[in-house]
Amino acid sequence: MHQLKNATEIRFTLELEKIEKFYEELELNLSKMSLKNDELLKEDTSSLTEEEELKYYDDHFDVDSYNKYNIWFPQLTRQALFIQAFFIFEYYLNELCIVFKEKQNHKVNYKEMHGNGITRAHLYLSKICSIEKPFQTNEWKLIKDYNKVRNAIAHENGEINKDVNLKGFEKIEYNNSPDTFILKEDFVDNFLKTIEGFRSKFYD
Repeated sequence: MHQLKNATEIRFTLELEKIEKFYEELELNLSKMSLKNDELLKEDTSSLTEEEELKYYDDHFDVDSYNKYNIWFPQLTRQALFIQAFFIFEYYLNELCIVFKEKQNHKVNYKEMHGNGITRAHLYLSKICSIEKPFQTNEWKLIKDYNKVRNAIAHENGEINKDVNLKGFEKIEYNNSPDTFILKEDFVDNFLKTIEGFRSKFYD
């Protein structure tokens, strides 16, 4: 298939570049804040005996501050970035449905298909537009797993019971914890690379 040179492709590329740049700066700043806290702790405890160090942690270690920079902030920002990137990808697939409807002169609109989101776009592009190759790739299999994570964040308050096999994704089972998974620092980057790889299959 020839490369689709249209406003949809240009807009999608620009939006992904914004996400990628913001993601890089975000992770860098989070890493700096975490490192600064670690260095301050080392500096404060460097001359202490083991017993004194334990007492220092008991008396002075700020658990809330540690959690804020090492757990809460990273998770909230990664989830927000991922949701935004997924929204852009979903919008892109819907736009592709419109592009191919016009190119192939179909009367059926993608909104008339069953389902919603990327599932509906997949059904339209494969069944109505006869575009199947991109959806037979490993990238699409991964995207379906990313969709499970997206739905867990957007609709299930972060709870996920389905099997997910993604780099940067880790299920957790901490007692009394509302979280059922964490997103590591490479999760968003891996998602961006996955959807770029998927998009390239439309050009083969």
